[in-house]
Amino acid sequence: MKAVRISLFIMMVLLSGCENNPTESQNDGTVTPLDGRGGGIIAFVSGRNGGDRDIFVMNADGTGVTPLTENNAYDFSPDWSPDGSQIVFESDRDGDQDIYVMDGDGGNVVCLTPNSSTVDLQPDWSPDGSSILFTSSRDGNWELYVMDTDGSNQRRLTNEPGYDFGGRWSPDGTQILFTSDRDGNYEVYRMNTDGSDLTRMTNRPGQDCCAQWSPDGQSIVFVTSGNGEDIWLMNADGSNMRPLVTTAVNDFVPCWSPDGLSIAYQTSYGNNDDEIAVTNIATGRVTRLTSSPGIDTYPAWRSRIE
Repeated sequence: MKAVRISLFIMMVLLSGCENNPTESQNDGTVTPLDGRGGGIIAFVSGRNGGDRDIFVMNADGTGVTPLTENNAYDFSPDWSPDGSQIVFESDRDGDQDIYVMDGDGGNVVCLTPNSSTVDLQPDWSPDGSSILFTSSRDGNWELYVMDTDGSNQRRLTNEPGYDFGGRWSPDGTQILFTSDRDGNYEVYRMNTDGSDLTRMTNRPGQDCCAQWSPDGQSIVFVTSGNGEDIWLMNADGSNMRPLVTTAVNDFVPCWSPDGLSIAYQTSYGNNDDEIAVTNIATGRVTRLTSSPGIDTYPAWRSRIE
């Protein structure tokens, strides 16, 4: 099951390299202030405590790293509830890949898909806090599903022979971005929350995935691969595609800062050292947030809630 999960969201992007060198400020013990970073709290996945993956949180400057889960399972894909009080995530702790929810401090873990014998992953909380979008293979194919936040009322949104995965709500909750190979190549698509009004947003020779709306709904960040795996931006209607992070390494799983001024993402620093960095959209300045021997990935950013 672990190999299946990783092939869906990472290996399908067909990793390779692309040459460029951003301005970088590495956070190796000394925090470097970055204008427009947005503040707040970042949940992320790390293998720093062993070969498995656990969910951690840190401040947006890379300080205060705290584990929320600690077990021998793979805990992945965290996403905050709109009020910041809970985190939904995927885990194989019960033998198969299911969707779980826990409090923001790691307490009160509840499985939302306990009766599924297939793989459920990549959860995304709706902006109004009432629903959770996720990917599942329960019908024999990878499709998008949605359920109430207590796990009830699970229903399928897509029904195609291709792979549909990685769904993300729009900020107003009326549309969903996702990745599909229904037309023969992995592209970013948009649809209404009931599955209607399907629109292909990208049409490129490389693989496109990991799309996410900006907090104001005006822009979309996504990952594209051709000569490598890079992070691009486009307008919400699919126009004005332009590169944001194009480096000699692989850059992926981006997420927006709460103020929409920066992007956090996973990037490689050599020797299979995958860490989380953040780039300022206006200046292109990059700051490394994590530095650990294990992989750090899947950042999820929320505003600080006192």
